[in-house]
Amino acid sequence: MKLKILYHSGAGATRTIAEVYHQLLGCSDCSLEAVTPNFQYSSLSDLDILVFGFPTYHCAPSRTAREFIERMPAFTKPVRFFVFTAFSLCSGNSIRNLVRAAAAKNLVLCGYGSYRSPSSDRSLFLPYMDSMYHFGVSVPKQIRHDVMKIRSILLGHPAVRIRKPVFKAYTLLNFPLSFFGRRRKFRFTILPERCIQCGRCQSSCVRSCWEETETGPAVNYSNCESCFKCVHHCPASAIIIFSGSIDKKKLSIPYYMSLKRGLLA
Repeated sequence: MKLKILYHSGAGATRTIAEVYHQLLGCSDCSLEAVTPNFQYSSLSDLDILVFGFPTYHCAPSRTAREFIERMPAFTKPVRFFVFTAFSLCSGNSIRNLVRAAAAKNLVLCGYGSYRSPSSDRSLFLPYMDSMYHFGVSVPKQIRHDVMKIRSILLGHPAVRIRKPVFKAYTLLNFPLSFFGRRRKFRFTILPERCIQCGRCQSSCVRSCWEETETGPAVNYSNCESCFKCVHHCPASAIIIFSGSIDKKKLSIPYYMSLKRGLLA
């Protein structure tokens, strides 16, 4: 059976989980790839199982993940679909919404997982809390349980078609906050005395929001979904939202590598 793990990740939680999935599955015909706006959908033509991961922002799928599924051509035959999300406070109806869009592409849901993860926004705006920088204590066990479900399908066991998650009514109470949160564009400030012109903000942004100008990096906010990857991954902490975020502990690539070792331990 051919399986592909696709993911969209902001600062790195979803990518880290996807990499753990890939390592734990350890199958020869299993590939791992990040989604991009120019993704070649033809590479999915002969799939048997698609595992898809995305971050939840304001109780909804990330814009990049949603657009990826919406643009996906429908499969000619049913393809098993396992989906997971990384969230910081609550996952809301994000999986339910994504599964509904995926069903129109002939993707048949066979499982899903939700994992409490480091918070890319709260860690920048709120006072330090250890929980904002770590995966939930039950996440390693949850991941292994979900990987076992996928492995059983790969071994030829029948895949049980399951229903999408039930509607979570608490999201109605959270609607005003989510509505304005999804539409607010945070403005970034680039500190020229710190910027080392490494180009990481441009190369790592999947939505191509950053560009180089004569005066240094600049942001195109129209395409930004406020994942804060640029803030967390800047090696010189030259990108800030407000002055107090300069010295905040960042969810950097090395930091996520250490968290990954913990998930695999």
